[in-house]
Amino acid sequence: MNSASIFNELHPIYKDKLHLSTDTTALIITQDQLIAFLSTLRTRHDFNLLALLTAVDYPDHYQMVYHLMSVKSADIVTVQVDLSKTSPTVPSIVSLWSAANVQEREVYDMFGIIFNGHPYLKRILNPDDFTEFPLRKSFVLQSINRQSIS
Repeated sequence: MNSASIFNELHPIYKDKLHLSTDTTALIITQDQLIAFLSTLRTRHDFNLLALLTAVDYPDHYQMVYHLMSVKSADIVTVQVDLSKTSPTVPSIVSLWSAANVQEREVYDMFGIIFNGHPYLKRILNPDDFTEFPLRKSFVLQSINRQSIS
């Protein structure tokens, strides 16, 4: 089952909350419908594997990207959610796929996106006292004075 057929089936339920991307074969859903929509894909369409969860930093917004797979049929679907630059938050999907636990922590650590309801949202790659988010376009890498190291 491809994104277009899922869109055609589920659009009457989600109406203006669900869009089909014209640039990619992705389904775009609003934050408030994310959990219900992903739950529907998992239960009704057997997308039982969270293959990847990541984020993208665009000039005017962040975007969460979820790649789901049905192991049974080998179908893959991409779901996207646009987030505000000023308050990037999205519901955690750990309750649907436990594999999201580590992936959400990584996105939090690198982009600063908050996952509401995550059971243990803390940094996973950077030190706990690090205040920046390295994959944000606004992040500036500071040079290291090599003489002070030696």
